[in-house]
Order: sequence, then C-alpha cells, then structure tokens
Amino acid sequence: MRLLVTGGSGVLGRAVVPVIMRSALDAERQAARFAAAGRHGMVLRLGLLDGPGTGQDHPNPGLGATLHAEDAGRALLAALTVPSGIYNVCRDGEQVSNQLFAEASGWHPRH
Repeated sequence: MRLLVTGGSGVLGRAVVPVIMRSALDAERQAARFAAAGRHGMVLRLGLLDGPGTGQDHPNPGLGATLHAEDAGRALLAALTVPSGIYNVCRDGEQVSNQLFAEASGWHPRH
C-alpha cells in the first residue's frame, strides 16, 4: 500500500505505508465514509499510553505523541460531544498537535 503525501502546494511524494498503519488508515477512511452518509464518524488518534498498568511508567517524548492513561479515559468521554472528524489526542507541546480535539471538546490533558 502506498500513501500519497501532500503539502500546502501539492504532492510532496509517495511513501510506503507500514503494515501496522494500514488498519488505522482504513478506519479513518471508513469513519469519513460514515460521516459523509450523514452519520457520526470519528477517529481518535491516541498517543502512546503511559501510567499505571501500561508498562510505561513515564512518557517517552522521543516517540512523538504520548498520553497518560487517565487522560485517555477522559478523552474518550469528551469525544462523545465532538463533531465527526479525525482527532489527535496527546499531551500538549508534543510533535503532534491536540489543538483540534481540545477546541472541539474542551478536553485538556492533566498529566
């Protein structure tokens, strides 16, 4: 599977999609299709979980996007109120922005 990578001025290139990402991309396509049919389609892209019971006691900022397990639980509840879309859910100030989800839901990480 290949992914078309685009930027503000057009196509930047094509990248081979890792096998582990294929199901996530398919879920995003299905959520968009569902929303286009007038239903509520949403995907939450959660950062790598840390905290009790996750095997990661502390966040590893080198991984790009992290999220405490308690914040993930609160985000799932907050997601019940947001419009259809694809949202990143992670700590503030990481390599991935959570701004769209925070603005749509009022959710903010506590950890």
